[in-house]
Amino acid sequence: MSFKYRSLFYNLLFIFSVSVVQTAIAQQDVDSLISIQYERLIGEGKYSDAHKMIDTLITANPNKDSYFLLKATAYLGESKYKECISIIDKAPYKADSKLLYTHLKGAAYFLNKEHEKAIQILQEYVNKHTDGALIYYDLSDFSFKMNEVDKSISYFKEGLAIDVDHDKLSYFCEQLRKNDRISDAYSIMKMAIENETNRNNKLVYAQDLIMYYVDDGRSDLIAHFCNKLINEYPDTDKLKLYRGMAYVTLELYEKALADVSPLVAKYPCDAKVNYIMTNALHSLQRYGEVIAYADEALKCEDLMEDVRTDIKRKLSSSYFMVELYDESEKVVDELLQSSSPDESYFLKLYLSFKKSDFENVVRYSQMILDVADFSYQTKAITTLMKSMAHFGLGEYDKFYESYMEAKNISGEEGEAIKYMFAASKEAKKTQILFKVSDSYEFDYKLLIPKKIYKKINRKYKLDWL
Repeated sequence: MSFKYRSLFYNLLFIFSVSVVQTAIAQQDVDSLISIQYERLIGEGKYSDAHKMIDTLITANPNKDSYFLLKATAYLGESKYKECISIIDKAPYKADSKLLYTHLKGAAYFLNKEHEKAIQILQEYVNKHTDGALIYYDLSDFSFKMNEVDKSISYFKEGLAIDVDHDKLSYFCEQLRKNDRISDAYSIMKMAIENETNRNNKLVYAQDLIMYYVDDGRSDLIAHFCNKLINEYPDTDKLKLYRGMAYVTLELYEKALADVSPLVAKYPCDAKVNYIMTNALHSLQRYGEVIAYADEALKCEDLMEDVRTDIKRKLSSSYFMVELYDESEKVVDELLQSSSPDESYFLKLYLSFKKSDFENVVRYSQMILDVADFSYQTKAITTLMKSMAHFGLGEYDKFYESYMEAKNISGEEGEAIKYMFAASKEAKKTQILFKVSDSYEFDYKLLIPKKIYKKINRKYKLDWL
């Protein structure tokens, strides 16, 4: 363990020990003024003054073991581990303080790098007592620090079986996830949910597990788990939102809308509500409803900026799909003032093509192609549109170069891009339609005089159909 993380671990362990002892002292009816004064001195790092105060109390009350606990905790904070162990050995043990003494002593031995001794002391306690949740958690923590992860998990489960500690549960599951023990983290959290008797606490743990599923992209598990939970907690809106998010990812859009539509009026500015509604409606091609919903949602002043941006993207796309191109372009221009080349630029590309604004088609195509993380399909379509724009500008060499580039992009994935021509006898011209595999087809048309078509075909011998 590096010095940085070792120091952090020691500080966390000390802070936790202070908290445990303070709780115990309060339960033993120690003068609250003493506890407050002790906490202040320790917090200020005045360990010498803390010792003087505690020594005076021990002299006056040699059989009051809570004062010994205070002194042992102060030594632990000073990294005086041997002194901590010594004062614990001198303390007048009482049955109800045994667990705390063991906790502090085990910590002192472990921090003093006497790991085997620490494990031995803790193990002796749990072998003889049934109230050792805290000690099992210590054993788990120490084993994890010693890279004995399987043993750590086993100890933690023993602690859970006695008492569920939410803070320790969250911390331990996070450590497991950081060490790629994701399934173990799931298992631990499920066990905590099963063992917890408090209904509200059980829901808290359940939502923690859902967030793990969210982070891991397990929409299938979210939907399945939420189905079970909603039967038990039917009025918990947050569960319906989580399930709605999962349904969108799983492309179960009607189910997503069924979960979330009743919550719109209640949570008009909620990020999840807006994400689910706009994405589900848009995916179902209910563009008129997207426009109506977006117009209302964007009136919310408290809307998060990234949510507002997502709604505007769906709104501009919906305007485009119902052929309200001017409205679409207004929204796109708003997005382009602050966004990077994304689907907004792609829509701007389409709008420019619709207006035969070929110079801007070339411009926005290049912006999109300069972004490395677009999919090959997006790059192929963009390059194809760029080639058609060059054709429209009469830049035939650039047209051919872009056309071949588009074919090469798709060819790497085994999908051919082809121009499709349909002769128009009435206009005595040729119309271009273009298609990418069977998944992408657009009705953009470029009218080409036959003589130009023949000239280009003779020069480049294109394999158009």
